[in-house]
Amino acid sequence: MDWVNELFSPEVKSAALGLFNVAVVAGIGYLSTQLRKKTGIELSAKVQNDMHKALTTGAEAILAGQDLKAITAEMREEFVQYVKDYAWRSSPDALGTIANGKPVPDDVLDTLARAKLNVVSMQMLKAGS
Repeated sequence: MDWVNELFSPEVKSAALGLFNVAVVAGIGYLSTQLRKKTGIELSAKVQNDMHKALTTGAEAILAGQDLKAITAEMREEFVQYVKDYAWRSSPDALGTIANGKPVPDDVLDTLARAKLNVVSMQMLKAGS
């Protein structure tokens, strides 16, 4: 990841981090809109916030103390699974509410977990610069 620090200024990295955060929040909002259209279920702001917090905390927990430059593709997959499991353990009501009491689709949660890991990684890189 040294090339990232060399290639991009702190301002560019900060702007990219902001865009990642917006993308994750937008993804949760999009999911909410699609579920409302298809099922009539309205996701409350509390449910969206609980899911966001669970994903963030899971990503922060698994990345804490990690050398981001040493993370392999295999480790990344394990981290994604950890974040998804953490979200379910810490906020089962929020995730269950999203899909009307049924598990949230794994591909959706997988995408959100990957995005949140990217956001947290960018924050850690920014903090280290």
